[in-house]
Amino acid sequence: MTKNKIFTVIKERNDMNVKVNYNNIDVFKLIMSIFVVAIHTHPLENISNSVINGIYDSLVSLAVPFFFVATGFLVYEDVLNDTAFKTRFIKLLKMYLIWSIVYLPLAICEYIDKKYTIYYSVLLYIKDLLLVGEHYNSWVLWYLLSSIYALFIIRFLIRKSVTINIIVIIGFLLLIVSSGLDMIADNKLFFEEEFEFLKVLLNKTIYNGRILRGIVFISLGMKLKELMKKSQSPILTNKLALIVIFLLGFVISIFCDYIIGNLGLYIESVALFLLILGLKFKGLNYYKYMRKISVDIYFIHLYVW
Repeated sequence: MTKNKIFTVIKERNDMNVKVNYNNIDVFKLIMSIFVVAIHTHPLENISNSVINGIYDSLVSLAVPFFFVATGFLVYEDVLNDTAFKTRFIKLLKMYLIWSIVYLPLAICEYIDKKYTIYYSVLLYIKDLLLVGEHYNSWVLWYLLSSIYALFIIRFLIRKSVTINIIVIIGFLLLIVSSGLDMIADNKLFFEEEFEFLKVLLNKTIYNGRILRGIVFISLGMKLKELMKKSQSPILTNKLALIVIFLLGFVISIFCDYIIGNLGLYIESVALFLLILGLKFKGLNYYKYMRKISVDIYFIHLYVW
């Protein structure tokens, strides 16, 4: 087979309406779920070497963008179909609500510990449930909430005849905005007083800008699927070029923060996902279990922690 075999296989299987099993994605879902555990448990916190920490942070930070891009790639056809989208969206919404209930006891423990009133606790929980996607020690849930909003917005725009290209651009602009909101939330601006009101507003609403990031990565995953169905662009299958692009983004994300750092993460995430798609893992017997285990690890590990 030629170096464009991945495009041919994907197009043929989709044309035949056959469900495609992406074993390569399943393998890396498991790896990335372990990366998420590392993000929350800080195994290198006693290491003071800035280079090692920079490399480590850049690697584990790939986890959430990977899950977003994989989501967009895998739901591409569903988003274009009314019935399939409704089924997928409801399933995602149920997952978010179920896991929010699972983590509710930890939120209650925090409210009791901080001596919040029942009225304030209820309002705080509703606000975080709808706008932030996390409560005490349930930080993983923001990925689901961001995906819910992203898929809803993407579907709305597609029904208004907005192309995937335009949606990717919109998502890219929102990535820049979210990075700026992160800077405000983390007091990283030199002129903080001018943004004090906005910081207070963030604390009372979305907390920071990351809830906005699902759109860029999910729409990007959809665009990759679209390209693989309709074209055979050499850059998307050129492993050497993808490795160079990945390393470029990797270096940028190590040495830069916020807007520039997130752009580097954006670049390396795309390159990594395309490199993963080029990998082949034979057999179908145990990859579905890797997929299930990755979900279990992702959602349960904070309770263990």
